[in-house]
Parts: sequence; structure tokens; C-alpha cells
Amino acid sequence: MTYLLLALLLDLADLSAMVWQESGGRPWKVSDKGCCGLMQVSPRALGTWLGRRWTCEDLKNPWLGLGAGITMRQRWQERSARAGMPECWRAGYRGGNRRFRECVRNGP
Repeated sequence: MTYLLLALLLDLADLSAMVWQESGGRPWKVSDKGCCGLMQVSPRALGTWLGRRWTCEDLKNPWLGLGAGITMRQRWQERSARAGMPECWRAGYRGGNRRFRECVRNGP
């Protein structure tokens, strides 16, 4: 039970760090590449999520932006685990397919 609580707290700390890194805690932030919200998710990369396509304006809602960011993070973590390079998920999250492939090829 203690390990489960510790894992949850570490995950929350990691998510908080990602929010700070990506947007500085500003849900209205839009990057020059079109990434939006607290976790700077690209609506195009997100694709269909929860049965619909989302806009940048949608992702500026803090709850939707967090949910979308967590979803993207999980997608990249699953993809990196399948590639046998679990630590490369951050490269994919931050830089998309090109950076992910570079990480898998060259290491983190």
C-alpha cells in the first residue's frame, strides 16, 4: 500500500513538473507550433480523443488540457515501451515522431 501511494505522489510530482516546463502553469498559453494549454498538446497530434476532435480553445480549459496531456503522455510511454526504450517517451512528447525515432536510434 505504501508503494502505491509513493508511486502516485511521484507521478503527481512528475505531472506538476511537466505542466511547469510546458506552460509555466498558464492554461491559455499557445506555442509557436500550435501546442495549447497547460501541457502544450497539439490538437492535431491528439487526434480523436473521447470520441471527438479538440481545438486549441478546448485545450485551454485546464481540466481538458491536463486530460489531453496525460493521454498523450500515456500514448508515448506505451510506444516507447514497445520500442524497448521506455525512457524515450519524453523525447516523443516534447518533439514528436522525429525526436522519438532519434531517441530510439541513438539513445536518450
